[in-house]
Amino acid sequence: MATKATYIVDIALSSATVDALLKGGYSLSLLFATAMANAAARPTVAFSTRDIMPRMALEWSLSVGAYTSSSPIRAGRVIAPGFETVVEPGETFLVHAGGGGEVKSEGVLSAITMINETGHQFTSGLSRMVLGSDVPAPIYAVPLYGHQINVATPLPRCLLLFTTQPANPGTALEKYTPSAGHGGSCSQALLVSVDREQQRSLSFDMNTGWEWGGNSWGTIVPGDADLVSLLIKQGHAS
Repeated sequence: MATKATYIVDIALSSATVDALLKGGYSLSLLFATAMANAAARPTVAFSTRDIMPRMALEWSLSVGAYTSSSPIRAGRVIAPGFETVVEPGETFLVHAGGGGEVKSEGVLSAITMINETGHQFTSGLSRMVLGSDVPAPIYAVPLYGHQINVATPLPRCLLLFTTQPANPGTALEKYTPSAGHGGSCSQALLVSVDREQQRSLSFDMNTGWEWGGNSWGTIVPGDADLVSLLIKQGHAS
């Protein structure tokens, strides 16, 4: 998958905030939004790191992949792709036996289509490589039933959040609320609309939260927000 960065989100942290995040065992999590009209779809963690520094730059490319997996879609469960291939908007990924397949140039304009040509159910979705990752990670997961067609559009929107809850890349989520019996902490989140080749610069303070100059491209989100309705946009790509 191509790794040339075309989107950049730059985060500045004070030394006191870095110290507090490191002492608390926090991770920075990054999730992406997708237009997908299927109530069973769930967003997944695209990138997570405990390497907290005064300056953190998150970079990713326009390119995405289509994947299939045998992992069940459960909140807190990692979706492990068994097969993944680069696919462009307007193209179609034809899924064959075992979850592999081929990409065809025909498809829905500006969207990515997946067609299951088998009678076997898979978990499927789109994946993306964030700079610093070893491999692409799923950005959402949805059932792909036998002989079914799924159509989705990756959106130029991401969610940032600091949390003590373990959430490895590929983890399906509904909320970041700490699990019963385990506990944990999470910050308020920031939903960021991104433009190609235009860096978004912002900062985070442990007490005052996110600061982005009040620009229209940023929106504060409570840490316990419903991530499904926030990141899986049903039926439209706005």
